[in-house]
Amino acid sequence: WLHHHGYLSKADKEQLALLRSLTRDADLLFLPTRRDCTPMVFAEANAYGTPALTRDVGGVGDVVQDGANGIVLPEEADASQFVAEIEKLWNDPKRYEELRASARREYETRLNWDVWASKIAELVNRLEAEGRI
Repeated sequence: WLHHHGYLSKADKEQLALLRSLTRDADLLFLPTRRDCTPMVFAEANAYGTPALTRDVGGVGDVVQDGANGIVLPEEADASQFVAEIEKLWNDPKRYEELRASARREYETRLNWDVWASKIAELVNRLEAEGRI
């Protein structure tokens, strides 16, 4: 049930289509990262309603909010803790479906470029009104 596809380039139309299909059809984005700044892959997965399972390192906790668009374990979490969280999700289909729906909502309301641009515009306008730029 696990397949390695190697590197998929978004610049290649066929590889991009495969990447989108894999993300859309995935049950979960499993990224047990140990060091990351702010991985965009979480927002990309959430666009398809795919929740994430990850560790709270770097900027990860700013993107993935535990219970909203995924599950965030402590930095020191080990494999058994990840397995336990996956088992909990698989054994609670209602919670899993709610997490999928809320992952998509997080994308729509917080984790997309239009929202980012709007917030930056608001910030620039406020700073200009305050005479700070």
